[in-house]
Amino acid sequence: MCEARPMLRACLDSGVRRIFFVAPTGPRLLTLPAVQLICRGSRIPAAALSADELMLAPPCGLGSGALAVLVEPKPELGAFLARSGVATCTLTATAPEAVALQALAIALALLAEVGAMPEAEALLADLARLPAMLPAAVRAFDPEAAALAARLRGERYLIVTAPGSAWPVAHHFALDTLEKRLRIRARPVHASDFFHGTLELVEPGVSLLLVKGEDALRPLAERVERFVPRYTDRLWTIDAAAAELPGLAPQVRALASPVVLAALLGRVGAHLAPSGEPVPSPCVEA
Repeated sequence: MCEARPMLRACLDSGVRRIFFVAPTGPRLLTLPAVQLICRGSRIPAAALSADELMLAPPCGLGSGALAVLVEPKPELGAFLARSGVATCTLTATAPEAVALQALAIALALLAEVGAMPEAEALLADLARLPAMLPAAVRAFDPEAAALAARLRGERYLIVTAPGSAWPVAHHFALDTLEKRLRIRARPVHASDFFHGTLELVEPGVSLLLVKGEDALRPLAERVERFVPRYTDRLWTIDAAAAELPGLAPQVRALASPVVLAALLGRVGAHLAPSGEPVPSPCVEA
């Protein structure tokens, strides 16, 4: 992950002052924690867009002062960015947890290079330890993933909610795994919006999947967790805090929550595969 720093240093030296993550809907959602980190930790403009959005309605600043971080780029996008004078780099990841991890590494490297976050360099070094730890955490979670999948398999409708950096991962799981791949109707809603409409849908028999991270917005998930059991007994929870990641400080665990949750939800999705399909062994792409 440290190889991002020389690339970013060269971009900054050439005048880059803003960053765009450009990807199809699924991977784009997984880059949002990185965008949030940049926006909260610096004054550098950052955004995540689809290729179609970018080309149909180019955002302000898309030019020689911009860097586009691409996921699964198409030739027409590359040609468009080249004509616009935008610097580009491409994430090599394909698995959800790896996309989230590489995007966060770029965000931290950028914050370290501009001096916006004094602890960014140390956080980047600690985050680099995560790929070695994650496979064991995922294997330990696998029985729980299988049990949760067994409960969810018969659901016709599922509310999926999360706050903070867990929300983009939960949103990705609802759209990409439940709806697109498994044809399970899902209603993704941010935990901060849950009490502005969605709560009226919670009644006996309604199922809800709550995804909890370890960042500062975790209390929003805990508020949902306290409320829902009053109206339904079908509340399922996936919590990044339950993952065993020995030696990672709380600040690093909070930062790594979307990566951890993407890997855990990936196992639930694997066990939810249609009947007759073999369940792949736990394998984490770093």
